[in-house]
Amino acid sequence: MDVNNRFAENLCAAKISTPLNDLIKTVTEAKYKNGQRIRVLDPVGKDKAILDAVSDPKFTIAGFSNKEIRKNIREQGLYKQKT
Repeated sequence: MDVNNRFAENLCAAKISTPLNDLIKTVTEAKYKNGQRIRVLDPVGKDKAILDAVSDPKFTIAGFSNKEIRKNIREQGLYKQKT
C-alpha cells in the first residue's frame, strides 16, 4: 500500500506560474568547454522522446535498462528505426 501511495504522490501535478522557457533555460543554453561548443539538452525537440521514456511511470519502482529505453523510443521521430 505504501508503494501505491508514493506512486500516486509522484504523479501529482505542481502548480507553477513560471514560463516553461525560463524553467529549462539552464539546460538549453549553449555551453562551451575548452573553447568548444558542446551539445546541450533539447527537452522539447530531439531529446523529448528519451526524456519521456525515462520518466515513464512503469520504471518508477524497478528502474530501466538501455534495452527498455531503446524499445520505447524506437518508433518515435528522430529515433525511428535507429535504435
